[in-house]
Amino acid sequence: MQEDAYEFQSGTEGARSNPSTCRSSVPYLEFTNEAGETVGAKFDATKGEELIDAKKNVRFSEKTASEASRQAAVAEHYSLQAVWELPTPKAVAAAQRFVAAFRITGIRIRLRA
Repeated sequence: MQEDAYEFQSGTEGARSNPSTCRSSVPYLEFTNEAGETVGAKFDATKGEELIDAKKNVRFSEKTASEASRQAAVAEHYSLQAVWELPTPKAVAAAQRFVAAFRITGIRIRLRA
């Protein structure tokens, strides 16, 4: 992970990390869906009923779409809210275009305060 991405993710309220190793201790949740498949997703932090993923930017890719779908499904399963926090209004707009383009529902997108 790039150092600036680590710094951004570590600055997420509710995040836990080890500064000496530059590694995050991220929450990972999973469940078994109706088809018997394990669906899992990781987040950068938890705060109250929010599962937060801090993103510097969003890549328009199938891999990111899969991650987003899993995050939304895990949050819904546990009656929690998936949240993507981004650093700039431009990144927020890109994330909003991404979820619309890939028809992802259940993720709240916000600008980090």
